[in-house]
Amino acid sequence: HNLKKKRANQLMISFSDLIEMKPSNLELGHKAFDKCFENTIKILNTDLESLVGNPSFHGDIRDFR
Repeated sequence: HNLKKKRANQLMISFSDLIEMKPSNLELGHKAFDKCFENTIKILNTDLESLVGNPSFHGDIRDFR
């Protein structure tokens, strides 16, 4: 739902493999944060050019060249 608020000069990455958090499984919170951290580090170490066309990538890379 944050993708609707994307502005110019902004890139967004959405992770589809995160653990869904609900009131009934809050004990998994630490695992959910760990997975998000792992994905974020992986993206930060990835060349932006390789993200183009990836369904998790939202933005225009030309804004950052």
